[in-house]
Amino acid sequence: MTILELYALGFASAFFTVFINHSFDKGMIFHFYGKWLSGLADKKPKLIFLLRPMGICIYCMGTWVAMGLYSLWIEFDYSHYQAIVQLFFFVGIQYIAMHAVSKFLH
Repeated sequence: MTILELYALGFASAFFTVFINHSFDKGMIFHFYGKWLSGLADKKPKLIFLLRPMGICIYCMGTWVAMGLYSLWIEFDYSHYQAIVQLFFFVGIQYIAMHAVSKFLH
Protein backbone atom coordinates (compact mmCIF):
# COMPACT_ATOMS: atom_id res chain seq x y z
CA MET A 1 0.00 0.00 0.00
CA THR A 2 1.46 3.34 -1.01
CA ILE A 3 1.46 6.54 1.02
CA LEU A 4 -1.06 8.05 -1.39
CA GLU A 5 -3.43 5.14 -0.80
CA LEU A 6 -3.05 5.56 2.96
CA TYR A 7 -3.90 9.26 2.71
CA ALA A 8 -6.90 8.59 0.46
CA LEU A 9 -8.19 5.84 2.72
CA GLY A 10 -7.59 8.02 5.78
CA PHE A 11 -9.72 10.80 4.35
CA ALA A 12 -12.39 8.30 3.26
CA SER A 13 -12.44 6.86 6.76
CA ALA A 14 -12.73 10.34 8.28
CA PHE A 15 -15.62 11.28 6.00
CA PHE A 16 -17.36 7.97 6.77
CA THR A 17 -16.93 8.51 10.53
CA VAL A 18 -18.32 12.03 10.34
CA PHE A 19 -21.21 10.71 8.23
CA ILE A 20 -22.01 8.08 10.87
CA ASN A 21 -21.74 10.67 13.64
CA HIS A 22 -24.14 13.02 11.85
CA SER A 23 -26.62 10.19 11.41
CA PHE A 24 -27.06 10.26 15.20
CA ASP A 25 -28.46 13.82 15.05
CA LYS A 26 -32.12 14.64 15.58
CA GLY A 27 -34.21 13.87 12.51
CA MET A 28 -31.68 11.42 11.08
CA ILE A 29 -32.06 7.68 10.66
CA PHE A 30 -29.99 6.60 13.68
CA HIS A 31 -31.19 9.29 16.08
CA PHE A 32 -32.72 6.62 18.30
CA TYR A 33 -29.29 5.01 18.72
CA GLY A 34 -27.58 8.30 19.58
CA LYS A 35 -30.34 9.15 22.04
CA TRP A 36 -30.05 5.70 23.63
CA LEU A 37 -26.26 6.08 23.96
CA SER A 38 -26.59 9.53 25.53
CA GLY A 39 -29.22 8.32 27.97
CA LEU A 40 -27.12 5.32 28.92
CA ALA A 41 -24.07 7.52 29.44
CA ASP A 42 -26.07 9.76 31.77
CA LYS A 43 -27.55 6.85 33.76
CA LYS A 44 -24.43 4.69 34.01
CA PRO A 45 -21.25 6.78 33.87
CA LYS A 46 -19.13 3.73 34.73
CA LEU A 47 -19.88 2.34 31.25
CA ILE A 48 -18.41 5.36 29.46
CA PHE A 49 -15.32 3.35 28.45
CA LEU A 50 -17.62 1.07 26.46
CA LEU A 51 -19.91 3.80 25.15
CA ARG A 52 -17.15 5.96 23.69
CA PRO A 53 -16.16 3.53 20.92
CA MET A 54 -19.86 2.82 20.30
CA GLY A 55 -20.49 6.41 19.23
CA ILE A 56 -20.29 8.87 22.14
CA CYS A 57 -16.77 10.00 21.14
CA ILE A 58 -16.19 10.62 17.43
CA TYR A 59 -12.45 9.95 17.70
CA CYS A 60 -12.93 6.69 19.62
CA MET A 61 -15.51 5.49 17.13
CA GLY A 62 -13.32 6.69 14.27
CA THR A 63 -10.50 4.44 15.43
CA TRP A 64 -12.70 1.38 14.99
CA VAL A 65 -14.00 2.60 11.64
CA ALA A 66 -10.41 3.19 10.52
CA MET A 67 -9.29 -0.27 11.62
CA GLY A 68 -12.24 -1.86 9.87
CA LEU A 69 -11.60 -0.05 6.60
CA TYR A 70 -7.88 -0.71 6.84
CA SER A 71 -8.43 -4.43 7.40
CA LEU A 72 -10.72 -4.57 4.37
CA TRP A 73 -8.24 -2.71 2.19
CA ILE A 74 -4.92 -4.26 3.28
CA GLU A 75 -3.06 -6.60 1.00
CA PHE A 76 -1.89 -9.60 2.97
CA ASP A 77 1.54 -9.88 1.36
CA TYR A 78 3.09 -7.57 3.98
CA SER A 79 4.98 -8.67 7.02
CA HIS A 80 3.26 -8.12 10.32
CA TYR A 81 5.68 -5.34 11.21
CA GLN A 82 4.88 -3.39 8.05
CA ALA A 83 1.14 -3.80 8.54
CA ILE A 84 1.32 -2.55 12.14
CA VAL A 85 3.39 0.51 11.18
CA GLN A 86 0.99 1.27 8.34
CA LEU A 87 -2.01 0.89 10.64
CA PHE A 88 -0.65 3.41 13.15
CA PHE A 89 0.25 5.80 10.34
CA PHE A 90 -3.21 5.34 8.83
CA VAL A 91 -5.02 5.99 12.12
CA GLY A 92 -2.94 9.16 12.56
CA ILE A 93 -3.91 10.34 9.08
CA GLN A 94 -7.53 9.53 9.85
CA TYR A 95 -7.44 11.60 13.09
CA ILE A 96 -5.95 14.61 11.31
CA ALA A 97 -8.44 14.32 8.46
CA MET A 98 -11.38 13.86 10.84
CA HIS A 99 -10.36 16.93 12.84
CA ALA A 100 -10.13 18.99 9.64
CA VAL A 101 -13.45 17.68 8.31
CA SER A 102 -15.30 18.25 11.59
CA LYS A 103 -13.92 21.81 11.86
CA PHE A 104 -14.96 22.48 8.26
CA LEU A 105 -18.50 21.15 8.77
CA HIS A 106 -19.17 22.90 12.09
